Amino acid sequence: MSDNGMTGKSTAAFTLIVTVLAVVSAVFLFEGTFTRIMSIVIYAGFIPCVMLGVYMWATGNGYRWVNGPDWKSMDESQTLFAASKLGMCLAIGIIAIGLGIAAVTYEFPTGMFVMIAATVLGLVLVIYPVYKYSNGRKIGNVRFERKSARLGWTAAVIGVAALVLPSAVIMGGMDGDDDIHVDLGDESLSVSAPFVKETIMYSDIASVTLDEDFYRGSRVSGHSGSDMQSGNYRDSHGDYMLAAYRSCDSCIVVTTAGGDRCAFNQATETATLDLYTALKEKTGL
Repeated sequence: MSDNGMTGKSTAAFTLIVTVLAVVSAVFLFEGTFTRIMSIVIYAGFIPCVMLGVYMWATGNGYRWVNGPDWKSMDESQTLFAASKLGMCLAIGIIAIGLGIAAVTYEFPTGMFVMIAATVLGLVLVIYPVYKYSNGRKIGNVRFERKSARLGWTAAVIGVAALVLPSAVIMGGMDGDDDIHVDLGDESLSVSAPFVKETIMYSDIASVTLDEDFYRGSRVSGHSGSDMQSGNYRDSHGDYMLAAYRSCDSCIVVTTAGGDRCAFNQATETATLDLYTALKEKTGL
C-alpha cells in the first residue's frame, strides 16, 4: 500500500483475497442451498464491482471501463474528476443493489419490496452520474486530487463491509437447511423451511384442519423443487404460506383470526397425522 495512493495491482490482490474469503465463509456459515447460492452470487459478483468503484474514486483511473460519457471532450483533470465521481456512485449503488438482492430471501412481500426499492436506488446512483458528467462542458473547470493510500484503503474496507456484513445478517436471519421444521412450543407454533420462517401464537389460531389431498395452487414466490414446495403460494382462496413435502399429499392448514393461512406437512402421512394430533391438543381446537 503506497503512500502515493492505491495501485491497480494492490487493489486487484485485495479484491481477490476478500472475495474468496467472503465466498468460503458463506459456504460454511449458511446451511440452506439457496442461501449459499445467493451469497456466492452477491459476494463473487458484487465485491469486485464495489472495489472497482472505490479504486476509481480514489485514483481517478478506470474511465475506460465506463461507456456513456464523451471522454474525448474532457481534458485530463476533467476525466479524472468524472471517473472519481462515477466510481463513488458505482460503489454505493452496487452496495444498495447487493443488499436488495439479499433482502429477497426475507419473507414475502416485504423482501420483494425492499429488493425493488434498493435496486431502483442502486441503478439511479450508477446511471445518473454517467449523464451528469457526460462531457467536459458539463463538468467545467475542476481540479482532481488523488486520495491518499490510507483514505483509499479505509474506503475499500468500509465498502466491502457495508456489502458483506448487512447482507450476511439479512440472509442469516432467513437461513435454514433444506428441510421443513415444525416446532410446537408452549405458546406458539413455528414453521421453518426455505423462504418460510413463521411463528404463530396458539391464541391467534382460529382453526386447524387436516386436508388429505391438499391442492397447493401456484407459486407466487419461493421454492418449488422435486422434493419440496415452500414460500408464498396462491390457491382459489388467495395467498397463503406453504411448507410441504411432495412425498405427502396431506397438509395441515392453520388459519389465524385475521384470516392468514399457513399449510405444512411432514415427509410421510403418518408423521403428518401425528403432528396434526399434537397441534390440536396444543391449541385445544
